[in-house]
Amino acid sequence: LEFYDQNLDFIQPPSRKNEMINNFIKPRLADVAVSRTSFNCRFHVSSITKHVFYFWNDALFNYISALGYLSD
Repeated sequence: LEFYDQNLDFIQPPSRKNEMINNFIKPRLADVAVSRTSFNCRFHVSSITKHVFYFWNDALFNYISALGYLSD
């Protein structure tokens, strides 16, 4: 939380700051599994033969990449 107090412009728009901190940052985000052993809309994860990757996860990663998330 100290980081967000020192970097006031980090969460945009500012009107969402309390929402993000109270609903996501303070309670800590849980890991989300992005593969399953069976599902219809999928493609296979090559290193894990029984698991498949949901198409919507691929789209999510593309959206995040387009926004420049974690880019240097």
